[in-house]
Amino acid sequence: MEHLQGKPSSDYTDIVNDQPHFQYGLLDPRNPQKFPEAAATNDTLLKGEHILGIEVTVGALAQRCTLGNIDPQHTDGKHDRAAIQEAYECPLPFQNTLLVTVRPDPDSIGAMAVLELRAQGTIIDSSSILGAEVGYVCGRCGWDHPTGSLCSDLAKISERIEDIASVDCASRGSWPGVKPLPTRENPWPDGLKTYSCIGAAVVDRSISLNDRVELLIEMSHSQNV
Repeated sequence: MEHLQGKPSSDYTDIVNDQPHFQYGLLDPRNPQKFPEAAATNDTLLKGEHILGIEVTVGALAQRCTLGNIDPQHTDGKHDRAAIQEAYECPLPFQNTLLVTVRPDPDSIGAMAVLELRAQGTIIDSSSILGAEVGYVCGRCGWDHPTGSLCSDLAKISERIEDIASVDCASRGSWPGVKPLPTRENPWPDGLKTYSCIGAAVVDRSISLNDRVELLIEMSHSQNV
């Protein structure tokens, strides 16, 4: 992703935070020869100038993403690295860049949400905050915070990122063995309540991709998930 050009989050301070900075699109991974409607959908989405792929695992489609493709696991072979982690650190794309994926899962949609939150100035590198010699004004709550402290919302967002990354990376490891089935008394036997709730939200195709990103942004700092 070194070739990705973009703007730092400070360039967005004149834009109202509740307005999306990016556009979102779901590519169709089906064979375009057998499914002409898939080709039509993809041709419509991929005709713009600024397109960033996120886990676009179909090579022909990934090559048409003009700003590159954030896909550390499937494309770059980094099995211990999730797209949502890359989105936390990569250069921000241009405003109104189209973010596309073929995999609407917590990692890809979460990466879109992270890029949006970064563009809003809502989240920044927590390690730099904790190591800073001076305090900072939080882009999330608007309050001043002393040196070495994290806003509770920012801390929760960072926790959500790690929750998604840890499960997404672990899913590509060895088989963990037999797991107990959910019961009424214990509906989350694997301890993955947060990931499961997020997963159920982002795979719902009755909801537009834009709304799924917005929903995940709301869930990112919720105390109830």
